[in-house]
Amino acid sequence: MRSWIRGLAVWAALMGAFLFGMPGVQAQDIGEELSIGACILQNGDVAVVECIRVRAGEDINGFYRTIDAPLDSVSVFSYTGNDDLMPGDEAGLEPYRLVEGAEKGDKKVYTLERQEGATTLMVYAPTKKGQSLGLAIAYTLKGAATAYADCGELYWDFVGSRWEIPLQHIGVRIAFEGDGAQNGLHAFGHGQGLGLVDIQADEVLFTVPRLEAGQGFEVRLLFDRSLVPGAEALNQAHLQQALEQEASWAEQANARLERLQKGNLAARIYTAAGVLTALLTGLLIYAFYTRPYRLQEQPGGDFPGDMPPALVAYLMRGTVGEQALSAGWMGLIDKGAVVAQLGDGQQARFAAGRQMPLMAHESFLRSWLLGLGGAEGVTMQEIARTAAQEHEAFLKDYTQYVKLVDRDAQAQGWYEKAPRGVRAGAALGGILFAVGGCVLAGVFDCPWALACLPAGLALAIYGVLAKRKSLKGQAEHAAWHAWRKKSEMCPDKGGEKELVYAKALGIPDKTLRLWEENIIRQQPNGPFYAWLLCQEARNDSPDGAITDGLVGAVAAAQQAQASANGSGGGFSSGGGGAGGGGGGGTF
Repeated sequence: MRSWIRGLAVWAALMGAFLFGMPGVQAQDIGEELSIGACILQNGDVAVVECIRVRAGEDINGFYRTIDAPLDSVSVFSYTGNDDLMPGDEAGLEPYRLVEGAEKGDKKVYTLERQEGATTLMVYAPTKKGQSLGLAIAYTLKGAATAYADCGELYWDFVGSRWEIPLQHIGVRIAFEGDGAQNGLHAFGHGQGLGLVDIQADEVLFTVPRLEAGQGFEVRLLFDRSLVPGAEALNQAHLQQALEQEASWAEQANARLERLQKGNLAARIYTAAGVLTALLTGLLIYAFYTRPYRLQEQPGGDFPGDMPPALVAYLMRGTVGEQALSAGWMGLIDKGAVVAQLGDGQQARFAAGRQMPLMAHESFLRSWLLGLGGAEGVTMQEIARTAAQEHEAFLKDYTQYVKLVDRDAQAQGWYEKAPRGVRAGAALGGILFAVGGCVLAGVFDCPWALACLPAGLALAIYGVLAKRKSLKGQAEHAAWHAWRKKSEMCPDKGGEKELVYAKALGIPDKTLRLWEENIIRQQPNGPFYAWLLCQEARNDSPDGAITDGLVGAVAAAQQAQASANGSGGGFSSGGGGAGGGGGGGTF
C-alpha cells in the first residue's frame, strides 16, 4: 500500500474514532437513572426518597451524596428495581446500617457527616467495573415549603451543581399530603438541560433526559396555601411577583434556545464544510508537494556507492536513530579510521586508525567514542559502562551526533519542502479552523463541531511537515532499496563492505550470519576480521558487539536519566457543589 493511502486511512480512522466516540462517555461513572419522589407535608416539611443507579466505569468503593440542608436523619436502602418510589415505599427494601466510621472494603454500611447547613453521607458498597450500584436514600427537608399570604411555594434545587458524574433519565415526582385535586397549581423547572413539566390532578412530574457533571436542576411549585396549613407563614403577597419572574425567565430561555438552534445548524454546516476543505487541501498539498517522483528507470540492484552508512540510514528512514550510530561506527572501521583489535576476554578493542578526510558527523563520532576509553582504545563494555554512569554527558554527545548526521544529510539535497507560503498557510488555516470549531461547540452547545479539532490539527501538522524526496533522493533511495532486496535473495555474496550497509538498511540477522561466515573464511586481513573472530568465539550475531552494544548503551543512558529525573504518582478525589441539592459521586 502506498504511503499516501496509509496516511489517508490513518487520518480517516482517527476521525471516525473521534466522531463516534463523542456521544458516549468513556471510562467514567454514569448515573444511569435518578428518580426523586417528594411529598409536601401539611406542616411545610418535604419527605424525599431518591433512587439512583450508577454504572461503574472502574472499580469503586461506594457512593457519596451531599445535600445542602441540615437533616435530622437519613436512611439508605439497596434498590435495583425500575419503579419510581415515593416516600414510604422504601419501607420494604433491604436497609444499610449506619455506623460511626467505615473503611475501604466495608459493605452495606454508611456514615453521616453534618457540616454547617449541609449533610454528607458515604455509602460503602464495593462495585466492580461495568456493574451497576442501586441505592434508595430517604430523608426529610424541614420547612422547605413556605406559606405566603396568597399562595404556598416550594422552591428547591433537587439536583445540585456539584455532581461529579453525568446523570441521565432524571425524574422528579412531587405530590401533596392527603387527597384531592389541586387547583391553581403552577410548576416551573430551571436548569441547563432541556426538560418537560407534566401537571396532573394530584402531582407534578418533571423529567430531564440528561445532565452533565456540574449541571443542576431545580423546581418551583406555586399552589394554594391551604395545602400547607402548618407551614411557616409570611404575611405578604408573592404569587404575582413569582409568575412575572417566571414569565421573564421563560422568555429569555426561549430566545436563548432559538439562538442555540440556529447556531447549532450553522456549526454543523461549518464543521462539514471545514472538514471537507481540510481533506481537499491536504490532498492538494500531497498532489503538488509531497507525492513521490516517478523514476524513468528502475535500478538493477548493483551496489550503489561508497556513501557514509549513517547517511544511508537517514536516507532510508528520514530520521536519525540508533541504527545510524551503529552504521556510522561500522563505516569508520571499514574505512580504516578505526581499527578492531583482538583483546583479552574474547572482546574486541577499538583504536584510532589512519587519518583521512571525514565528514563532520564521522569525525565527531570517532573522537567521542574513542575518548570513552584509554590510550589503548575502547571496548563496548567500557562504552556501556560510561553510558550508564555518566548518562547526561553521554546523551549530550549522542544528541550532538544526531544533529551532525541530520545536517550532513540535509546538505545532500535529498529532500525538498513545500514552499514556505504553502506550509504557513496550511498551518494557520488548520489552527484557525480547529479553534473556530471549539468556540462553536462551546457557544452553541454543538459537540459535533469538535470534529474541527482533529481535522484542523491534522492539516496544520501535515502542512508544516510537507516535504518529499527530491528526484536525486528518490533515485538514490530506490537504488539502495533494490540492492537490499537483491542482497537478501543472494546472501552468500556479501562481504565486509556489504556488512556495513546491511545494518543501515536493516537486513535480517539470518543474512548477516552468512556474511560473517564468508568474511572469516575469505577475508582474514579485512578490517572486521578480528572483531568477527571475537563474535564467533562467543557465538553471537555478527553485529552483536557493535550494533547491539551501541544501541544498548544509548538505552542504558536514557534509562539512567529517567531514573534520576523520575517522580511519583498521585491521587484524585471528588467534591460537592452549591444549591439545595448539593452533589454526589463515587469514591
